[in-house]
Amino acid sequence: MTSVFSYDPYRRIGVEGPIERLKQSNGYGERVVDPEPRGRIHDEHIKKFPNLTHLRHVGLGYSHITDESVADVCAGSHLEYLGLSFNAITDETIVHISRHPGLQHLTIIDTAISDNGTRRLRKALRSCRVIR
Repeated sequence: MTSVFSYDPYRRIGVEGPIERLKQSNGYGERVVDPEPRGRIHDEHIKKFPNLTHLRHVGLGYSHITDESVADVCAGSHLEYLGLSFNAITDETIVHISRHPGLQHLTIIDTAISDNGTRRLRKALRSCRVIR
């Protein structure tokens, strides 16, 4: 299983250094990335990943990503876990997330996804635990 996690101040995982160090392991078999000193991933960092189809667990909480990046992350991957809390994402993201019937866990705390959008996600992803 391959994972990409942004810096999360509550979990304290990440790799010091540039995005090129993506292949380093955190000791738990997960690959982590910390692309800038403060650990924030931006839309332009997501564009640098050449092939995201192998991803299963992606934690991008507390990053600076938008709906465009979520579309890139979701394209072709087989996500099981997706953490998007504390980002500027909207209901436009729902179309991309809903295409992953294997998604088991989704966190969208403190985003601009509406109550109606959350209901649509829960309806589309019945076996997914959506935390808002």
